This record gives sequence, C-alpha cells and structure tokens, in this order.
Amino acid sequence: MKSINTVWEDMDIMNKKAILSSTLTLALVMSVGCQKKEKIKVKDEKKIAITESIKQGESKENQVNQEDKLMKFKSSTVDFSKVEYRSSETQRDEKLEKAIVDYLKYNKDEDGKLVYYYNNIDLNGDGKDEIFVYLIGQFVSGTGGSTALIVDKENYDIISEFTLVQNPIIISKEKTNGWNDIIMQVFGGGAEHSYVKMQFNGNGYPSNPSTSPKLKEKSVVEGVAIISNSCSIGDGIEIK
Repeated sequence: MKSINTVWEDMDIMNKKAILSSTLTLALVMSVGCQKKEKIKVKDEKKIAITESIKQGESKENQVNQEDKLMKFKSSTVDFSKVEYRSSETQRDEKLEKAIVDYLKYNKDEDGKLVYYYNNIDLNGDGKDEIFVYLIGQFVSGTGGSTALIVDKENYDIISEFTLVQNPIIISKEKTNGWNDIIMQVFGGGAEHSYVKMQFNGNGYPSNPSTSPKLKEKSVVEGVAIISNSCSIGDGIEIK
C-alpha cells in the first residue's frame, strides 16, 4: 500500500501531465488558428490585388472605349480618311465663359441652362491658338444645330459667330486669306444632308453653314476634326 506522500507525489505528476497536455493542445490550436488567419489574410490580399488588377483593366478598357466613341465622318461622296479626330477640352475656362456671357447677354434665370465644348487651335498660322467653342442650350440650339463662336485666346474678343452648327467641325489644311477653311455638315431642320466649306473673307467666317458652298463629289478632306466627342446639354461644361 502506497504511503500518503507517495499518493500526493503521483497526483502531482498527473496534474503536471494534465497541465502540460492542456498547454500543448492550446498551443496547437493557437498555431492552427494563426495559420488559418494567415492563409485568410494572404487570400484576402490576393483577392484585393486581383480586384485592383481587374479595376485597372476595366479602366484601361473604358479609356479605349471612350476613344472609340469619337464621332467620325462617313460618306460615299467625300473622302474623310485623312482627317484626325480630337475630343473637346475638359478644363473650365472662366475668361471664355465671361466672354460668352457678355457676347450673348446670357441670363441663366431667363435663358436656362447653357453648356459649352471647346478646342484650342491655331486657325491663322501665327503660332497662337484661337478658341472654337460649341454651345448647347435652349436659346442657342435648334433642330438644325447650335451656336458656335471663334474667340481670340489673347483678349477673348469674338472673331466669328456661327449658327446651325453640328459637331464635329473640321479645320481643313486648306486656307483662304491666311485662315484655315472650316468644313461643316448641314442637316436637320428640313435641310438636306451635305458638307460645306466655310472660308474666311478677311473679316470673319460666314455665319450660316447652310448658305455656304457644298463640297464637290470625290473631294478629299485633310485636317483636324475638333469637338469630335458626342455632345449634349448634360455632359458639357456648364456656365454658372
């Protein structure tokens, strides 16, 4: 028969073994848990990386699609294959806005919403850009087109005003009186679809495209088409 001291020693050993076993089990559980968390973390990081990669891919694809949305001329009678297409600027030009408001005597409360699209382009070969601005609003637009202006970029004076304009507008490489000819299309408002050439007369351009000479059949047009993106009153730069 074991003595009381021996019994206590045996119990002490058993308790130590039990504690050691519990400690090892807990350590194993914690280790497995940490491994799972680490795997989940790595998996989540990979998922985030993949998601970001997809987003970047979608962004690039959207940029390509946006480029594909440029409006390009197609005609069986006129060759536009040598025309380069350019989207309108996206940066607000406050001086240009003031020039538009002053020239048109625009009042938002009375005239409603007015937006503009524009491109900077040298029209007279002096190395300085003019501004071609295309306007959309209830008091400047109709079924035949909208109002457009050519503005001096240095002093913001109005050089020419056009009515019944449809975009895109082609700035031809051909010149008259030192200024580039402008090719516009005419349609809407009952007018038969045609392409016309607007020529500088020494003081400005003709205001109405529908009264300008039509391009001859088999004409080859070479130049830059500006404001080639789709335009609407919802997407332009709004004049506040």
